Amino acid sequence: MPIPPKKKSIDRKSARTIVYDTLRDWIVDGTLRPGEKLVDTKISDYFSVSRTPVREAFQMLSDQNLVEIIPSKGTRVTLIDTEDLRNVYKSLSCIHSGAVKFSFDKIDNDVIKQLKSVNKEMSQANDKRNFEKLREKDNEFHNVFLKLSANPYFITYNDQLLVYARRVENLNFNLLVPSSKSVEEHYRIIEAIENNDRLAAMQAMEENWLRFIEKDLEDYNR
Repeated sequence: MPIPPKKKSIDRKSARTIVYDTLRDWIVDGTLRPGEKLVDTKISDYFSVSRTPVREAFQMLSDQNLVEIIPSKGTRVTLIDTEDLRNVYKSLSCIHSGAVKFSFDKIDNDVIKQLKSVNKEMSQANDKRNFEKLREKDNEFHNVFLKLSANPYFITYNDQLLVYARRVENLNFNLLVPSSKSVEEHYRIIEAIENNDRLAAMQAMEENWLRFIEKDLEDYNR
């Protein structure tokens, strides 16, 4: 099991949470691959804790469908399910379209300037093939609407769903990296806002998220 060799000592009171957070990050960033078996004794030794908080962390990860606990066989990282991934992106498209709807009346010229500036930086990052910057600016663009919507449920569920999306992104680096397509779609969102067309802005945002499952994923699976 490919975990860092250096042991990590933690406060027993927060053991379950820290073990959970660390394992989740390893699953998302690809350190732990789909199908990878998780050995509770090795993990408890790494964190210098008993197996109890490790097993509790396993259960939390299982509740989020990031690991699979198989009776008498152990625990493994869940495989990537294409249909489940489609559901994730459909849900994200609804959240972000809704964020546009509820933030629309709060968008002023300063916000539009901010959106254009972020998208310009995203375009420049794309030209330089700076994928890390691309992701950063793509997130920044969408977060403008999430924050303006002032709906904490949008933010909470968006963060949960992005765990699955980012996991696939890190496993298939070139598949989900934002590109010039995303930049163009962002400009369409901005244009609809400038035209004071709420429905068009919502639709453009929805299409920005759905393109992955309607086009990119199909191309990747061929």
